[in-house]
Parts: sequence; structure tokens; C-alpha cells
Amino acid sequence: MAPFALTDFLSRSSRAPSSLRLGFAVLFSLLAACSRPIPQSSVILAVLDTTRADAVSAYGQVAGTTPTVDALARTGLQYDRAYSNAGWTLPAHASLFTGLLPSEHGVQSGSDKLDTVLTLAEALQRAGYETIGIVENPWLTPTTGMARGFERFAAAGTNMTGKVEDWLRTRDGNRPFFLFLNIMDPHSPYEVRDTNPFLPAGIDTAAAKAVSQAPDDYLCLVKPGDRNLAALRGLYLGDVHAADAKLAAILARIEPLRARRPQIVIVTSDHGEYFGEHGLVGHYVGVAEAVLRVPLIVHGLPYVRPARIASVVQLLDLMPSILAWVGAPVPGGLTGRPLPTKTVASGADRVVIAEHHDYFRTDPHIPEGLRALANNVWRHCGPDDRVLGDMRSLIRFPEKVVWYANYAPELFDVAVDPLEEHNLASASPEKCTALQAELATVIAAAGNRPPAPKQALDPALVERLRGLGYLGGAKDPKPAHAPQP
Repeated sequence: MAPFALTDFLSRSSRAPSSLRLGFAVLFSLLAACSRPIPQSSVILAVLDTTRADAVSAYGQVAGTTPTVDALARTGLQYDRAYSNAGWTLPAHASLFTGLLPSEHGVQSGSDKLDTVLTLAEALQRAGYETIGIVENPWLTPTTGMARGFERFAAAGTNMTGKVEDWLRTRDGNRPFFLFLNIMDPHSPYEVRDTNPFLPAGIDTAAAKAVSQAPDDYLCLVKPGDRNLAALRGLYLGDVHAADAKLAAILARIEPLRARRPQIVIVTSDHGEYFGEHGLVGHYVGVAEAVLRVPLIVHGLPYVRPARIASVVQLLDLMPSILAWVGAPVPGGLTGRPLPTKTVASGADRVVIAEHHDYFRTDPHIPEGLRALANNVWRHCGPDDRVLGDMRSLIRFPEKVVWYANYAPELFDVAVDPLEEHNLASASPEKCTALQAELATVIAAAGNRPPAPKQALDPALVERLRGLGYLGGAKDPKPAHAPQP
């Protein structure tokens, strides 16, 4: 039989009835449109540093904090149970950038450098992307390896929008771009603003300013509901609102580029924040829901309907997902899995793992003076507070097991007990043992990779960390940021 020829078919169809010919015309116009190449999407990945999922108003537990993120969620994908793989910046971002667990990429201490595995920015650069990183968190630097793969990487200072505008003036308009943003407003110390609708009733600006922001005034002493903690949470929500406004200003400047090329916008966080859960504040320790549950919104995926996704997912799923969405090669050996883009009947096959490494007590590269200063903030804590030593968690929803190097394991049903107040380890010892064994198997396999290289902490970084409260500092609220247009 002679090969099919579109011209022959059109010639024969000219003898068909007019209504049928019209149908053929519509069909072939649609086929022609579908056959045109679709421009490769640009990608904007925004991390709202230190933002808990329940601080984002799209998640329904607070009102009005994040109108920009909420609008993206309404017309995109909202992941209702997304987790970080670590409770602080450096290992969480390393997992985000590599699709690997902290035990796999090796970045678990402040002295570790991400240096031995492929990063998301490197993979996108190989695929022809212009790669830009603009960050506010001092952990994210070339020294820590977080700038690998970025053609441009800049500390934003107090004018992130200005840095974005600098890039826009000189960008390569012929290439798709990957823009990574780290917006740090929600990080402590919290800003006392002249107007803050999120402060609890009876606490005005003057009262909020008088509330201590020193971690050692709270650690292992307080419980949720404490009035000072309520004031701090109100200040924090004001900072989340400021981060959302900053994101809005940046997206408004990038929006005109959408006329030439589609854009995928992803908003998430690196970790959350304690406000009295387990007697803790900040995010200094642990693998509890308060520091691991983060928002995750994906907007702009072609041919994907808006949805709320109930499956458990994790930050390390973003690397394989982004590469697959833009048609770039996905490297083998990743722990991350492509994110589901529609609600499925069961997500029980998805497992989430998080790790906490007690590096201030064990890493010889941490100066002894800093070690003593950091340890001082725990002076009120006792054995029952479970703040010392390495910790890991595994979630096979709804069950979550927590392994401790120094304490007995815990088991929770996080669907009905999100505050993790009811330890089920004694009531369900077989389940606790099985989940611990599963976690141990994963971690043992992860340990086969080469360790990350070590380096001394930069003195300038140490001073910035002290100001952010990591080392027992930050007793005073942070000054107001420069206004973001």
C-alpha cells in the first residue's frame, strides 16, 4: 500500500459533503496547532524561608497572610502535605537542589560544602537555561556550594526587587530562565511593624516590641498558648505577609516575559518554625511537624488542571519534577520522585524522610567558643525534652516514626495528632519496629555515598548567624527592611 499522504486525503475529501469537509478543516487546523513547538517554560522557584504551611492562608488556618501565594494556589496545584527533609536552611536547600536526602548529599553540618553531586541549576544549565540565584539567607553562598550551576548568584541585601531588575535589564532573552529566590523575611528575629493585623488582641506595637526574642528565654520552658509566644507568632505572620508582598513585586516585574515564553512558578519553604510545640522556639533542633511541614504551590504547568494534592511529598521531589516538566534529562539515582499532578486514591506508597544532625556538639570544625555559646541556649532543657543528638523521621502516612540517637523512639498518627502529643510506640510496638527498620535501611544505603567536604566557618557568616539567633544572639527585633516597591 502506498504511504498515506495528507494531500491525497485532502483531495479525496473535497468530494465529501460540505459539513464533513468543514469537520476535516477544523480537525487539521487543530492538529497543525498541536504540532507547533511549544516554547520551553521558564521556571521561578521561590523559597519563603522559615514559612510553616499553616502560616500560608491558602492552607486555611490563618487569614490574609499570603494573597499572592493564595492566587497561585487557586489556579495551580496546592500540595497539602509537603515536607522538608531537614529543619534548617543548609541541608534543606541541598536536598531541594539535588533530589537527595541529607545523608546522601552529605550536607548536614554548617561546615559541609555541597560539592560532589549534580544540582538542579547545573542540570538546567546543561539543558540551555539561563540560571540566576538571588538570595537573602547567609547560608546560601558559593562557599557552601549553593551557587553551583548558577550563572549569576547574588546576595540580595535589602533590595531583592532591585537585584531582579538588574538581571532583567541584561538577561538573555533567547533562552528560558531558571530564577531561584530565597526570601528571608519570616526568619527570626521578627520585625515589629507600625501596623500588623496579625498580632493577637490586646497586644499593640509597643507591647510587641517589649516581648523578648531571645531563644533561651523560651526553650524547654514554654508551651503553645503562651502570651509572649502568641505575640511572636503575630510578628512572624506579619513577616510572612511581607515576604508574600515581596514575591508579588518580583512576579509583577517578570510577568511581561510570559508573552514570549510560558512560566512555571513554584513557591515553597525550606523549613518551618516552632512556637511552643515540644517546648521549643525557632528551628534549632528536631524533626517535628512544626519544622518539617511546608507550603508547596506549583502554578503554570501546561495541560494540568488546578487541584489540591493530598499525597505526602517532600522537597527532594522538586528536582526530578522540574527537570521532567521542562523536558530536561532526569539523572538516575535520585531519591526524589516526580510530584503527582492530580489527586490520587492513595499516596501510601510515598515515604517521606527527614534528618537532624546535632553538628554543633560533634563537628570539630565548629570553633569551641561558638559551641559553648550555642549550647548555652539549651541550659533549661532536661532529658525529657529530647533536644540532644541526631534524629530522623519517616512518614508512611498517616504514621510517623521518630528515631533518636539518645532517646527511645516515638510513633505518631499525624493525621489525627498533628502536634505529636500522643506517642503510640508502646501501644503499637510492631508498627514502630517495622517503620524504624525501614528508616534504618534507607539511611544505611544513603551512607554509601562519599561524604561532603569540610571547611571552617567563615567569620563573616558567623556574625550574621549570631544576628539571626542561631548562636543564642538576636535578642532584639530586626530593623525594618528597606521598602520594596
